[in-house]
Amino acid sequence: MSLFDVEPWTDERPDLDPTLSAGQRLTHRNQAMLEAGRHPANGRALLDPEWGFTCGGCDHHATYRQSRVWHKCELHRLGQSRSAGSDIRVSWPACELYRESAP
Repeated sequence: MSLFDVEPWTDERPDLDPTLSAGQRLTHRNQAMLEAGRHPANGRALLDPEWGFTCGGCDHHATYRQSRVWHKCELHRLGQSRSAGSDIRVSWPACELYRESAP
């Protein structure tokens, strides 16, 4: 018997259809986090959506432009990566770390 009885690690998520693309799985995970009251970028609690604060109006929101525009959060759990996994949506409700951006 070992010190900890640990199940073997698996990356399978039984609630997600295995035929979905990586982008579709990401969208489903983000939506599930929002429905659970957590921000997909950092896992923090969401502010009340009735207050009207969104990621787009936050000081931590950053945009990167090349051939198109990417929206990122400076406090994202993945850091400032160049992957779609660290993208945010400006329409997402703001998290408890929201700080109004300067005019």
